[in-house]
Amino acid sequence: MQVLKSIVNDSIRQARKYVDDNIFSFADALNLFLPYLMFFIGNSGVTYFGFELLIPFFVLILIHFMRQYANRIGTGITIPVPTERFTECQGDGEVNVPYARLQEMILYMADLEDWLKRNGLVENKQ
Repeated sequence: MQVLKSIVNDSIRQARKYVDDNIFSFADALNLFLPYLMFFIGNSGVTYFGFELLIPFFVLILIHFMRQYANRIGTGITIPVPTERFTECQGDGEVNVPYARLQEMILYMADLEDWLKRNGLVENKQ
């Protein structure tokens, strides 16, 4: 039973990672599919007292939230932004990084480089 539980947990974790990695593409596909959906509804001859006109509104809200979610988790198109500065600038031009935030700065730099690579702005030289 423990093995079965582990398999289910791994499958859920992999599915979530797949959705998180591709949610921005799902939003784009939904945006591409919307006109065809509306064309199909319009040609079906079935009307729902104008409720079909609300479909694009709700779908566009869903697309907006999907894109914002992708941007917040780092898989969207917006550049990753740290919550606060890593450097401290002195009046004489000296720049310092607090040692306590050095590891966080390195992780942020890795996220930034991943974003740059994903958007084709830097090559991976490994």
